[in-house]
Amino acid sequence: MFENVKNHNSLIEFYRENGLEVSNDIETEDGAVVSLALTENGKVISAATLSYRFGVFILDYIAVDINLRQDGLGSKILKSILQEARQKGAEKVYITAKNPEFFKSQGFRKGSPEGVDMNIDCLGCPLYNNGCAKLPMVINL
Repeated sequence: MFENVKNHNSLIEFYRENGLEVSNDIETEDGAVVSLALTENGKVISAATLSYRFGVFILDYIAVDINLRQDGLGSKILKSILQEARQKGAEKVYITAKNPEFFKSQGFRKGSPEGVDMNIDCLGCPLYNNGCAKLPMVINL
């Protein structure tokens, strides 16, 4: 169902179009190790990117086309990317969740890796500590 995307950076525009703040180089800056995508008629409709940095696995990006949300694609791609993480040896996966309620419903709970500020990339944003709903979360695999 979901295809493994070798060129992680090919998903940057899709993520931006669907409301995510994205690095300019997912592979180098974020340490991307796995990206999955679902396409329809040659167009990406759902994607996720798992990275490895700070000695932990981080789900940096996960998005579903804005017109296809509520169809269960988010849950399906999340399940697939977590399976990939398990295959890579992850015992936990972290995320800075833009939609904490969704991730809570999928088994995530509040938490950051020891000694790592998951919001470090948020420091320059005007919403940081000023109404932003992002929450560091973790799931045990």
